[in-house]
Amino acid sequence: MWFRSPRWPPICWLLSVANIVSVWFAAQPAEPWHATAHAVLAVVFAVAAQHLRQRQQRAS
Repeated sequence: MWFRSPRWPPICWLLSVANIVSVWFAAQPAEPWHATAHAVLAVVFAVAAQHLRQRQQRAS
């Protein structure tokens, strides 16, 4: 399974941080829906990273 790779949690964290930064850029021109979408994606990627990390720890 390709989600068992130890590379995925750091990738999810990077995507989460990138989306947090994107919230600021989307909010500058007053685009609330765009900023909200980035905020939701940031949370989803952070939760996914935690889930993948916990699953890897249980498998060890």
